[in-house]
This record gives sequence, structure tokens and C-alpha cells, in this order.
Amino acid sequence: MSELPALVTGQASTESRTVVSQSPDPTSVEFESVFRDLLDDALEAEDRKLLIVVDNLDRVEPSDALSIWSTLQTFLGHKEYQRPDWIDRLWILIPYDDKAILRLWDGSGPSANSKLATSFLDKTFQLRFRVPPLLLSNWREFLKEALQQAFPDHPEEDYHGVFRAFATKGGPDTSAPTPRDLKTLVNQVGALHREWQDEFPLSHLACYVLFQRDCEDVRKALLSNEDIDLLSRIIGHDWRGIIAALHFGKPVEVARQLLLRIPIQTALAEGDGKALSELESIHGAGFWSVLEDTVPAGASDWDSLAPADLAKSAAALADSQLFDRSHSQPESEALRATIRAAAVAVEAWAPFDAETAQGMARVGHLVGNPEEVFPALLAGASNARVGPSTGERQEGGVSPEVWMSSAFTLVEGLVQLGSGEHLEQGLEVPLSAEQWVEVSHEVMEKDPSGRLLQYFELRAVQEIDEQLTQQIANNQLDENTFNPVYAAMATRSGNAMNSVAGQVSSRLQSGESFPGDQFVPLVKTLRVARQAGLISQDDFAGFAERGHYLHHLYQAVSENHMEAVSECMFGFLQAIPDGREPSHIGNSGAGYQYLNELLQDPDRVPGSAERFASLAKGTQSLPAVFKMTSEDGTIPPFVVKVLHTLLTSNDVPKPPDLVSENWAVIREVLGEGEESSESFEAFLKDLPGIDNLVAGILGETFDVQDSALYLALLRSSTSTDFVAWCVDGLSSVSRDAWSEALTSQGDLLDLVMELKGRGVNMVLGTTYYDALLDYAEQVSDGSVSAITNESWSDLFTLLDADHRELFHRRAYEILKNSGGEASEEFFALFGDILSGASILASDQRFIDQVCRPILEADNESGIAWMAGLAEADASLFTSNIDPAAAGDFKDRIRQRIDDTEEDEPTLADLKRIGAILGIEPEDPESESDARSEDMPSASE
Repeated sequence: MSELPALVTGQASTESRTVVSQSPDPTSVEFESVFRDLLDDALEAEDRKLLIVVDNLDRVEPSDALSIWSTLQTFLGHKEYQRPDWIDRLWILIPYDDKAILRLWDGSGPSANSKLATSFLDKTFQLRFRVPPLLLSNWREFLKEALQQAFPDHPEEDYHGVFRAFATKGGPDTSAPTPRDLKTLVNQVGALHREWQDEFPLSHLACYVLFQRDCEDVRKALLSNEDIDLLSRIIGHDWRGIIAALHFGKPVEVARQLLLRIPIQTALAEGDGKALSELESIHGAGFWSVLEDTVPAGASDWDSLAPADLAKSAAALADSQLFDRSHSQPESEALRATIRAAAVAVEAWAPFDAETAQGMARVGHLVGNPEEVFPALLAGASNARVGPSTGERQEGGVSPEVWMSSAFTLVEGLVQLGSGEHLEQGLEVPLSAEQWVEVSHEVMEKDPSGRLLQYFELRAVQEIDEQLTQQIANNQLDENTFNPVYAAMATRSGNAMNSVAGQVSSRLQSGESFPGDQFVPLVKTLRVARQAGLISQDDFAGFAERGHYLHHLYQAVSENHMEAVSECMFGFLQAIPDGREPSHIGNSGAGYQYLNELLQDPDRVPGSAERFASLAKGTQSLPAVFKMTSEDGTIPPFVVKVLHTLLTSNDVPKPPDLVSENWAVIREVLGEGEESSESFEAFLKDLPGIDNLVAGILGETFDVQDSALYLALLRSSTSTDFVAWCVDGLSSVSRDAWSEALTSQGDLLDLVMELKGRGVNMVLGTTYYDALLDYAEQVSDGSVSAITNESWSDLFTLLDADHRELFHRRAYEILKNSGGEASEEFFALFGDILSGASILASDQRFIDQVCRPILEADNESGIAWMAGLAEADASLFTSNIDPAAAGDFKDRIRQRIDDTEEDEPTLADLKRIGAILGIEPEDPESESDARSEDMPSASE
């Protein structure tokens, strides 16, 4: 019965019994006794000797080796009183390695190992012989002989390759190899050679043997970017493919696939573009062949991938930038085509979340051909399932909130490719009216300016229009109404929101006075309705011209409602930028008065100017703000504050033509007289489109009225063409313009000074010469002020040689015709020029017609000028061809010195002239005596 369970179950029952018999190890005493007996017999004859060799102790376990050593100590250690007769004829030879001895005491520390080993060797061996290492030539010959025996049919060059591999692996600091090391290498190379025959050189086989012997993980080493010196030096750049082939036992291409397939698949599945890029940089062309074979194969076939996985894989490829760097790779275009076809075939991308949307945008970047791919991506996003309520993800699809956020990610990514024109079809929004209202707040936060919403199409636009119209009619006027209205109107479907636009327009023109919190959503909706084309520009302007904005402005100012005030002012000034008074309706008259007060005092309602600027920025209305200046050219302080905010904002577009047209206003707003420390030149330097601005000016005619702009650009731009253009333009300036510039010392003169200061070589023509003469005459008679610029002399050098010579003559004639009354400024500007003119020495009437009138007019500046002339060239006064005039002038100088009081400013200069003319100063004492002689005595 005991066998029945085994029969039923089909299993046999087995009973076994084990008997172990073990003999105890002999004791050391027993072993020594037996050993003595044996040697007594073996060495009985005195001519016999015995050599015992104990080898390969380093191949057994340390515990066994210690046991053997202990035994040897027992029967080889003989005390002197027990010395057998044969002891001198017994020799024990033990080859050992120092490292092997150290391993016997691995349980101790390194220092303990060394001490124990040294003590053991000293006590055990009376004689120790050190075998020197093999020299390089010796082990090379040994290896060569071994290779010749193993590979007799190979040339000697193959042996040399193996030798180089072994030497490279060992390096200069390692100990010499043992014969065993060399034989082991040859045997392993031989085994590989039997497998591969002559497909790989012996040196490559040797490299693999040496590499894998010390490498813990060959696959990991092949995938890393570490360059292994042995392999790269002996095999070359493509060593990874060869080592992979030898390691996997497959041809090189197959081995690469085995090596790279899993890392590539992993990187694609995880969206890791960096990993792909690193693999490509390590494996080069081999990577591309594996990538091409890997991507369409098995579970990674694009057509069989889930849409989200397809997006993630495409994102990895795009982020890796492989296609950007490797246009020459034939596999790249094939991969693009495969991904393109797979992306176009996706009907609905699910789940349509942020990660999927990013991947879809990467698909657009990766595959090109936006005409085909972009519409397919948009359609696939529109077909994605949307759950019934908010939340991270719903069973039936993503939440409306997640779908909209993902849609923005997708559109943003596609627009960044510069392919907005390929989004004409638009992205249809599959949300219901209720869902649209639900997500509108997040939509407004994502895209307050509507930059991306313009590419969206609302599937439920009619329902949205009806629902929001009803809310406005029921006075549900707040941000919860405005957000969905604004967002809807910013889409491609905005022109279908007619009911909402009509309802808002009617309410605002009804004559009602709305509180600010209700008015702001209404007027914002009116503005976006105009942008959507639902209200014409004429109707919008009529809203301002009929006084409706100012009517509501009165209410807003009364409430001190900053946002409502800025909305009213923005809407009104957009339609009527010159701020003229419109028709009257309701409280518009009082509102107009408030408007003018606010324009002059921006702080009348704090924050209104900043909010106004924010509105202008959001609607890109900088051109409209420039029009809000007074007819006389003055800029209201409110507009100055708004413009300053816009001009100093980095995210406000400033087109070059707009800057060129309004540069004077910009300079005034940013000038030194304002609170801002930013100058017009600094503004131009930071202007992204300064090169375009300069290029536009180069195509225009030089305009003197824009001289300040040219000067600022000259200091802000590096364009050499612009410098040449300025020089050429200056040659065409009229006489009147030059006269005005010299008289007013204006921007045109500063432009000339800037160019001259830069060392620009230029010569101005006849109009400049004529204007300079006119200016000299005006300065002479005192009708204009003289130029105070220290670089005045540079202006004179702008004349050519002929005009400079003529100017000397004409300036001299102006001096002669002045009757000695030329102004101080004339001598300051032209005195040095005339002093060096040869015309003074050649003019026979110089003293009579120039010097004498100056002296008679008591012209202080003229007398100082003559004194300087006399000291520089006395002959002008002493050797003149008109000796009579010279004598007369000398007498007049003497007389004037005598008649001039000591405290008069001209006396010093008169004495300087007198000294040159040889007039001796009178002795004050003799003069006093003479006066006393002339006085009558008391007796008389």
C-alpha cells in the first residue's frame, strides 16, 4: 500500500543511503617518521642526492598553501642533535612570487602582510636567488617564437602587431610578462583565429583578448564615450565595431545592431535626445545604419507606435539635433520620410497632453514639408478626446484645461519654426461653450495678446456667441464674461461673434453710466470686437466723436477707477489722437475737461498712465501714441510718460520706419531734460533694428532737419557706408542752411564736428564758403553770437585751398569796412586767421585803414589784436610802404599812451605796441618836475 500514491501520481518512490568513510590526516610526527624512513633507504648510498621541487603554490587556495608550508616546516626542519646523515644531500627548491607569498596573509593589513612574509622567508630559506625579469628583447623573441609555432603561415608583420598590442596594454611602468602570460595570450589568440580564420588580423584578436581580460563589462565599455588607448592605437577609430564583432561572435554590422539597438530603443522610448546624440558621436556612421534598421523594426515601427510614443520618439530625434548635423547621411532623409508618413497617418493624438504636444511640434521641426505635415498635426490634435470636466486626465480623454494648454504648446512650437503661414487651416477647438467659458481664464493668462489664438478655430462658436450675449444682456459684466469673449474674438472664429459685439455696442451707447467694474469688461470687449472686424473703424471712431468715451470718463474719474480711466482715454485718443473736443452727450463735456487735466497731470489718477501704456503695448499701438502730440509740437506730460514706458520696454516693437519718422519725439522723451537717464543715442544702440534703420536712411536724401538723427546714428552705428553718406549729403546743403547752422550752432554743425573729430577727410563747397563769409560779417557787426565751440578752427579747414585764400581776403575786407568797430567775437574767431595772412603785409593802407580806425574807436579787442600782431611781426608797423601813415600811427600811439589812465584795460596793450614802435616811456619823476615848473609860484 505504501507504493499506491506513487502509482497514482506517476512518480516513483526512491530510498537512498550514503555511507562516508574518512581516514584522519596523519600527524606531523607520523609524517616525519615515514619521511625519514623513506630517505634513509633512498639516500643510503653516499653518492646519492635528492632535489625536491615544490612549484605552483600560487595556484592553490591560500589555506591549502599555508598547510603545505606548515608540513614542509615540520619535516624539513631538523635540530642539530637529530641531523640525519643524508641531510646535506637533500635539496628543496621552491619557486615563488613575492605577491603569492603576500596573499597567504590576506587577512592582515598591508603592512602586516609584508612583515609576516619577510619573517617567513627569512626563517624558511637559507638561500634565495632572485630571477631577473625578462628584457624587452627577450620576451619579444619568446612571443615571436610562440606565434611562429601557433601561426606558421602568417607573415612576421602579424607577429609584430601582436607584440605592439601586448606592449601597449602593458605600458612602460608594468613588470615584465612571464612565459605563462605570453603562452596564454598566444593560446587565446589561436582559439579566436580558429573561429574567425583570417577575417581579422592577429593584432585585433590580441587586442580583444587583452581588453576583455581586464574589462568587467565589455558592452558598457563599448557604449561609453571613453577612448581606450590600446584599441584606438592598434585597431583604429572604428575599434568599437570590431571589438563588438569579436565579443558577440557576429559580423561587424550585426554586432553593432546587437550593441546599439537596445540603447537606441531606450533613448527613443524615453525621449532622450541627449543619449542619441552621445551614441552618434561615439559610433559615427555605424550608429546611423543601426538607427535606420532599429526604428522601423518590431515594436518600434513608427506605424505601430502609439501616437504619444511616436511624439516622444520624434522629440528625442529632434532634440538630439542629429538631422541638423548630418544632412549628408543617406539614412537621415529615409528616416524623415518614415516619420513624416507615420505622423500624417495619425488620426487622433492621444493622450493630447503637454508631452505629446511638445513631441508633435518636434515632428514638425524634424520632418519638414510643413504644407503636408502641419495640417495633419492640427487635425490630429482637434480629434483628440476631451473629457467632460477639468482634471489632469479623464477616462474619456484629457480635460478641457489640459487640451487647451497642450494646444498652445503645439501651436507655439510650430510658429517658432517660422511657418505660421502653414497654419492657415487653423487648429479646431473641440470644446463646448461651457468648456470654453471654463478654460477662458487660463487661455487669457497663456495668450493675453492673442498672438497664438489667431491660429485657433472654435467648433462651438455659435453656442459661445449666444451664451455670452445672454450674459451681457443680463448685466453679468465682469472678467468671467470678458475672458471668454476676448479669447473667442481673438481666434479665427472671432468674426462670428456678431451678437456679442452688437450687444456691447448698444449698451455702451445707451447713455447709461456704468460703474468701473462693469464698464471695463464692456469697453475691452468693444476694442477686441473692432480688432476682430466686428465693428468698423468708422463706427469705432464715431463712438469717440459722439462723446461716449468722455461720458464714461467722467464716471471713471469720479470713482477714481484707474483701469476705467485708462480704457476711456485709450479708446478716445486712438480715435481722436489730437484730442479735439467731440460732440456732447451726457457728461462728455465734464469728461473732456477731465481729459485735458489728465493729459497735463498724469498723477491726477495714479496708475492711469502705466495702464494706458500696458494697453498700448498689448495692442501694439505705439504708432497711434506718437500721433497724440499737440499741433505745436509739444507733448503732453501724460503722453510723455506713456511713450517713455513704451520706448524703454524691450518687448515693444519699434520698427525702423517708425523711429525714423518720430525720432525728434523720441529724443525729447528720452532726453536729458526728462527723468529718464537713458539718452537717444543709447536708445539707438539698443535698438534691434538699427541696421535696418541706417539702411533705410541710406536710400533717402540728406535732410538738414534730420541732422540730430544722423549725428545720433553716427555715434550709435558702426556703418562705414553711413559715414560716406553723411559726407556726401553735407556737400549738398544750401547756403541758407549753413548760415542757420552757424548762427544757431545747431545739430548740423555738431554733425560736421563729429565727422571732423573722427578724422574724416572732407571738403565743403561754395555754399558753405558763402555762409561762412555771411557769418563773419554778422559776427563783425555784432548781430549774431560767435561760436563757442573749441573746435572752431576745424570748420575753417573744411574749405579747399582756393576758398581759404579767398576767405582771408574777404575777412580782411570785412575788418576794413567795420570802421575799427569789429566785435570782440570777430577777433576771437578770425583774429588768428587774419594774423597769419600775407595780405596784411602787402596792403599799403593796412595802418591807415585798419589800425588807425581801431585805435580811434578805442576797440579794446582790436587793440589787443594789434599788440599781438606787433609782437609777432614788428615790420607790419615799422617797415610799411606808407611811412607817413606809419609815423602818424606812432604819434597817435604815443599820444594815446599819454592820455590813458593807468587803470584803463587798453593801456597795457598800447604800451606793448609802443615798445615795438620805439616809444620810450616817460620818467614819472621828470614828468612831475616838469609839471611843477609849469606851476606859478606863490609870489607870482
